[in-house]
Amino acid sequence: SHVSSDEGVTVYFHAILSKDFKLDTGKHKVFVRAQGISGYVNWKDNVCEMTFTKDLGEHGHLMEGCVTIHKNNIQKPIPYKYYAARGKDGEWEFIYKPCQKGMIVNRFLFIEPALLCGTDWHQYDDIVCVKPSDTLWNTIKNNIPGLKNPEKEVVKGKQIAAKVMLESLFSILNTWTPLNVSSFIHQFHQFFLVYRKPMVYEDKPKEWTDLQFGEKEIKQLIINYLRETAHPLLNQNNASCPSWNKAKKNKLGLAVITLVLGEYYSLRTSKDDLVQLCSLLCLEKPPADEAKSFKELFPHELRVEQYLKRFCNHCIEEKINEWLWTIPAFHLFTASVDLEHVPVNTLLDSEEKCAGLEGLVFVECRNKQEHKKHLLTLMKNKKHLMNGDRALFRSWFTLLPLEDLVEFISEFSAYPLDCLLGTFHRLKNSQIHYRNFEVCCLILVHL
Repeated sequence: SHVSSDEGVTVYFHAILSKDFKLDTGKHKVFVRAQGISGYVNWKDNVCEMTFTKDLGEHGHLMEGCVTIHKNNIQKPIPYKYYAARGKDGEWEFIYKPCQKGMIVNRFLFIEPALLCGTDWHQYDDIVCVKPSDTLWNTIKNNIPGLKNPEKEVVKGKQIAAKVMLESLFSILNTWTPLNVSSFIHQFHQFFLVYRKPMVYEDKPKEWTDLQFGEKEIKQLIINYLRETAHPLLNQNNASCPSWNKAKKNKLGLAVITLVLGEYYSLRTSKDDLVQLCSLLCLEKPPADEAKSFKELFPHELRVEQYLKRFCNHCIEEKINEWLWTIPAFHLFTASVDLEHVPVNTLLDSEEKCAGLEGLVFVECRNKQEHKKHLLTLMKNKKHLMNGDRALFRSWFTLLPLEDLVEFISEFSAYPLDCLLGTFHRLKNSQIHYRNFEVCCLILVHL
């Protein structure tokens, strides 16, 4: 690099080199060459040397490289290409996009200042392809029946590359630190920006619309990847593990990241996806010191609190009762005070404060459960969540229909004061009539 870190922006290139190049990765080199980057001769200087980081089998080699270029290249349309060097000989990559005669199709780099991660920009590319013979390419362009559609092959390559890039992105979270979470989010934004709108540079920047691969397709790829990533975590038996360990941290961390991505990018999810996310978010509250450090992993600008409230209310609207398993996580991110040690006078103020369910349409949820045992069954299935968690006891007590409260108090280790508070809020605005008179008497007798 010709530029100091203070004056520059560091560009990280990520791409997959096709096996068709038949390079010896131990001897041969791949570079990025470009036009319009200050300090470099157009198409002659090697702007960035790539390093082979992973053998992807039949798909080729993952390669990555970085270079610091001057900040005057930000918000500037830059055409570039990958160049494979075999000693003195070299070969340019080929982009399978038909164009006018005499026109050259290049890749396109545009650094968005608002999406920089500090002074870093990650350019996520797809598969770098070798140039076919002119005869073969002309045949492909003529679309002779029975031959491969080149644009379908490009889409297939983008799908393969997107999954590899997602794996690389999520590997950042192998270690949970505030810096890694922040880096992941920024890099994910950059990945999404590049993939949601495929661009090339001919005589000017141009969207590759004929490819029919854009925001809808990359969102579906992200959803599929999140489903695959979540599956092994859902099968872990966390209830049998006595301590707040790394596995639990990974599970809850991935759940929060999935929630943030789903809400921020408006990913289209099914009811099964929502239930799965409830299961991921279902973990007993960590010890106070672990809870504080875990919460601090996620900066305020990620809006985890807002997204959790929206998610829970959406589940209530969709009648997905498994959301009640997420309440310990909800308390972890939304409680402004320690819900275990709230003054009684404060708990008397309102039912939602007492229950720790502020911002949720929990009364609607409760009213839908009349004459049903579904909520109570779900609570019994996750009884371990209640261990030492008085705030969760108050929340679940508040959510149950009146006729289930006696069984709830009998089933779970009851806190007398919390039972009295819950009963007070439930009865203070209720009419006692012949249908609920016996239930009210049983609750009071039991207390």
